[in-house]
Amino acid sequence: MSIKSFHPLSEQEVASMLQVPAYITVLIAAADQKIDKKEADWGRKLVRYRAFTEHVRLHDYYEAVQPRFEDDLEAAVTQWEAGGSEALSQTLKQVNDILPKLEEEYANLLRNSWRTLARKVAEASGGILGFGSIGTEEQTVVDLPMIH
Repeated sequence: MSIKSFHPLSEQEVASMLQVPAYITVLIAAADQKIDKKEADWGRKLVRYRAFTEHVRLHDYYEAVQPRFEDDLEAAVTQWEAGGSEALSQTLKQVNDILPKLEEEYANLLRNSWRTLARKVAEASGGILGFGSIGTEEQTVVDLPMIH
């Protein structure tokens, strides 16, 4: 699937952009030093839903993310096991070199979408009936300070 807004990007840059939701999911799910299955499962569901519920300009992005999400999630877990949350943060930081190549409004839509994804994944466990609360460990990464 081709994403019109990604036209100025190389194939590698497109791949980096498409892996972001999986890496965010693992970053949040592993914030307390163990992978929270509820949060990982919620990340999967959110990516599926966002293909048709997110801002219309991002539908094709999330449609392209879906078929590779499981493989990217597995790669992110492997990276986390080898280098912890800092390794995931370093991978996510790479998009800071890519985002300026995109139209500014589209880049802002992506950033905002990624931040709400992180927040929704973080809210998946805790709170009332397991929803609505962000843990202390997650609080430090939920706003994705590595992406600007």
